[in-house]
Amino acid sequence: MVDKNFNKLLEEFDSILNSINTELSEKVISEFKKSNNQIRFCLDDGLDEIQEKINKVPSGSGLYLFEVNLQTFYKHEIDLYDDWGHNGKSINQNKRDHFFESINRLWNEAIERDGSSYPKIIKKRFLHHFCLRPLRNNFEREEWIPFYLGINKNIQGRVYQHVKCDSSTFSMKLSHLSETVFSEYPIRVSTFVIPNIESKRRYMLVKEIESIVRERLHPLVGKQ
Repeated sequence: MVDKNFNKLLEEFDSILNSINTELSEKVISEFKKSNNQIRFCLDDGLDEIQEKINKVPSGSGLYLFEVNLQTFYKHEIDLYDDWGHNGKSINQNKRDHFFESINRLWNEAIERDGSSYPKIIKKRFLHHFCLRPLRNNFEREEWIPFYLGINKNIQGRVYQHVKCDSSTFSMKLSHLSETVFSEYPIRVSTFVIPNIESKRRYMLVKEIESIVRERLHPLVGKQ
């Protein structure tokens, strides 16, 4: 039989840890919104200019968030699509289906993507940002769409890997899209530094915080 006092200690531990995780995840999201924790660029700025901006990103350990402004892309695609109400679907459902196909083409169809290891658009995350019931269309109403969330012991180096990566390392490899229309859309990178992440206990805690923040923000691409 399990000792009741031991069970009580475990429950208290879970309660305290949940409270800490909630408080820290809210702190991370709040810090992401501060302009002094952000850089902005477009891929068509060129790698040299982007590198200069990435050099301002902390080289320490912590969390980072890529966001993309897709309002222009959304408006362009929806303006092109005027075949509403077919196949027994509602207007908004037709819009959503069409835009899901469009954004996947935008993300996946560069020739350089063939055979490379990069995160894909996750449909359940897309459906969070374009929900029918209740109707919520963040692509239309929000300036910035959360795109990719990560954790690393060298934020600056990892952010650059997502922009320009010549190896098989899993990353967004945004430079693949530098000759596509995606290069025109503004990208914002926000960071939150967490000291001494090398500690195994602290790293596991930060991984939990990352999961909570992911469930709050629903970044569009990733592994999970």
